Amino acid sequence: MRQQPNPATSAPQTHHGAKPGEQPKYRPDVDGLRAIAVLSVLVYHAFPDLLPGGFVGVDIFFVISGFLISGIILTRIQAGTFTFADFYARRIRRIFPALAAVLVACLLAGWLILFPVDYERLGGHVLAGAAFVSNLVLWRESGYFDTSSELKPLLHLWSLGVEEQFYLIWPVLLVLAARFLHRILWAIVAVALLSFAANLLLVGSHASAAFYLPITRFWELMLGSMLAYAQVFSTPPWLCFRAAAADALRHLSGGSWATSRGSDVNPRLGGVPRLVGIAAYVGRHSAHRRRPGGLREPAALPASARLDRAD
Repeated sequence: MRQQPNPATSAPQTHHGAKPGEQPKYRPDVDGLRAIAVLSVLVYHAFPDLLPGGFVGVDIFFVISGFLISGIILTRIQAGTFTFADFYARRIRRIFPALAAVLVACLLAGWLILFPVDYERLGGHVLAGAAFVSNLVLWRESGYFDTSSELKPLLHLWSLGVEEQFYLIWPVLLVLAARFLHRILWAIVAVALLSFAANLLLVGSHASAAFYLPITRFWELMLGSMLAYAQVFSTPPWLCFRAAAADALRHLSGGSWATSRGSDVNPRLGGVPRLVGIAAYVGRHSAHRRRPGGLREPAALPASARLDRAD
């Protein structure tokens, strides 16, 4: 489905010399920030006492993913070159090879070391991972009689499930918002508010649902989407975050996001300043050259290489 540029939601600017619809340029700072987020989660699981707040890296990863994916979609909607077939083909080429290798390796290892009942459970998790619904399966399994997380080798696929569900829903919503509402930013803000409200509603009484369900995670991805909108349509990104940036960056400057204990960092409430801080950082560095009208020309999005490649 090919989209034509809409004057109400687009502008004629280009991304640092790139033609509209071309692959945006690489952002090494975003690449590095994403790598830090991933490494913090790995260290947290391997050495929890060394980095007790490292799990916040997942939330940071969601913010950055929202920025990257929304930037790709919006850039192509603006240029009239977006197609669902191309978008999903790129996602498949990006994700399936590594995912297939992980799933096959777990099945082979499980055949050798697991009891039949445990191998049967692993098979179910492999199917859930292949279908990108691991987060939903893990949510349904959570409870008093649930198996210890240490015995679930594919537990980490819950976050991939959230991202893939985002990929399924978000391009459709953006295309509809651009074509019929002509208010892309309204759609982003509406999804962010609804998701955050669902988060607050569930986190106290249904903590597992608040952790695993996509509706309670999408607001983190929407923070990045707001920055992508600001970049693509030449809106100063700091306008969205000026009020919260100072407090958030004070948290980040001391590394509190990485050293706080789990009880002290709740991604739904206590983690908000940290995630806004990440968004403020990305937004602060998303514009480097001023356009003649006083607004900043949008900086480039990541290129088709490295950790945050677009294909």
